[in-house]
Formats: sequence, structure tokens, C-alpha cells
Amino acid sequence: MEHYFKIKDYYSKLLNLVKSCIDVWYEKESS
Repeated sequence: MEHYFKIKDYYSKLLNLVKSCIDVWYEKESS
């Protein structure tokens, strides 16, 4: 079970990173 939470945490960090990249890219495209 511990292992599952580590993976979940890793994926949420990864998703946050991707989301911020998309946000930055979107801002560039908009302007």
C-alpha cells in the first residue's frame, strides 16, 4: 500500500509540472 502512495504522489507532481508547462505555453500563445 505504501508503494501505491509513492506512485500516486509522483504522478500528482508530474501532473502539476505538465499543467504549469501548459499554462505557460498557453499564456505565450494568447499574447
